[in-house]
Amino acid sequence: MAFIHLLISALVAGASAALVWLGWYAYPYADILHVDGLYKVIIIVDIVCGPLLTFILANPNKSRLETTIDLSLVAIIQLAALIYGLHSLYSARPVITAFEKDRYVIITANEVIGEPDTPLPFMTPRLISIRPSQTPEDNTLVLSLFLQGVQPPSLPSWWQDYAKALPLIRAKLESQTLSVLIKARPDDSATLEHIAQKHQRSLDELGFLPFAHKKNMDWIAIVNQQGEIIDYANIDGFLQQSTE
Repeated sequence: MAFIHLLISALVAGASAALVWLGWYAYPYADILHVDGLYKVIIIVDIVCGPLLTFILANPNKSRLETTIDLSLVAIIQLAALIYGLHSLYSARPVITAFEKDRYVIITANEVIGEPDTPLPFMTPRLISIRPSQTPEDNTLVLSLFLQGVQPPSLPSWWQDYAKALPLIRAKLESQTLSVLIKARPDDSATLEHIAQKHQRSLDELGFLPFAHKKNMDWIAIVNQQGEIIDYANIDGFLQQSTE
């Protein structure tokens, strides 16, 4: 009985892993947002605790009714823990990747303030840009949000099409090529050279911009000359801050 329970738990864990690692938190979001800790707890409860409780409660002297009640309680506890864990991961899934001034900012579902015009994506984060501050009222709002620990990318009213930021992105990339980054981060040269080779481009044909979340500022997006994100790397892209 415990073995069958373990097999079923493993199948459920495999399905949930595919949903989390290939869906909600596809590379590089799981690494950036550090979701592995919570997911490990879910797996421990699902694969270990459930079958272990079944093994402990198993008793050939129990009646069929008692055994059914025991297994039902274990299943309910296990299912409740799984649903709670997956709901927590779903609520914190990345839904927006926004270009803002000189970087890409990741916004999770529970960081969005207000109702967007369209539903938040279930899987792949939507790529957008953040409109610039246009009025004194906007400037006041930005300052107020900053004091509250909130950033403009969290506000749907500041979202705009990614294409509107392409001229600025391309201008940024002219001075932020991978060859420039290698000079600033020589220890990461092998990683950057591998990325360039993988995409069959020279180091001067690919640019980078910080790819950040408030929990993790140590990633970059690799961007081609058309302004398309084609790869990522775990490298600090804030060059000016690191040299001050």
